[in-house]
Amino acid sequence: SSGINAEYGGHKWAYLGEPDFGVGLLSGSKYGYSARHNALTMSLLRSPTAPDGTADIGRHVIRYGLYPVEGPLYSSKIVRVAHNFNSPLTIIAGTGKGSLPASGVSGFGGDSVTVQSIKQAEDGKGTVVRAYEAYGKHASASVTCRSASRAFTSDAVESEHSKRECGTGEGVQLSFRPFEIKTVYFEHEPVSGHSRRVSDTVSTPSPTKKFRRN
Repeated sequence: SSGINAEYGGHKWAYLGEPDFGVGLLSGSKYGYSARHNALTMSLLRSPTAPDGTADIGRHVIRYGLYPVEGPLYSSKIVRVAHNFNSPLTIIAGTGKGSLPASGVSGFGGDSVTVQSIKQAEDGKGTVVRAYEAYGKHASASVTCRSASRAFTSDAVESEHSKRECGTGEGVQLSFRPFEIKTVYFEHEPVSGHSRRVSDTVSTPSPTKKFRRN
């Protein structure tokens, strides 16, 4: 940060360190960070007076964490750890009997590639996986959806003309450019009676610097 005392927006994590070690500050979806010399701070409340003069007034429960990094930042798991910190696993009790069909996405592999969302396709005929490369380097990854008959890459809005067949549900190999976002459409009949959790906001990290934010 070179002594610059400025706030940068970010909702998941910030990093302060040297090429071979550092520390990440994890945030439970707070507003932003600032860094000056060797101090890294997180903004907890904004308290604006307009348009709502009562904003942020009241009791707050604030979650944060520290994540030590040994080695270069791009070899750490800070992006995945911060995502899990903000979106912890939710267990929902079912009411049906029997076992669930094998329609889920599994077997995702790729050290620097992060899955940002898994959702039902807009046309109701498939499952969409959206992932991005998080560290600014070329990377490869694989994803599996065994209930799918075919798999396609597509644009973010899943338009029909953008779909390019890339494999089957047994496995799709993907190549990513630095910070690239990819959408994979798995074609299958929708499963009734079961919902999928959707987290459909993609944030692309900034290029690697001494001070990183997300």
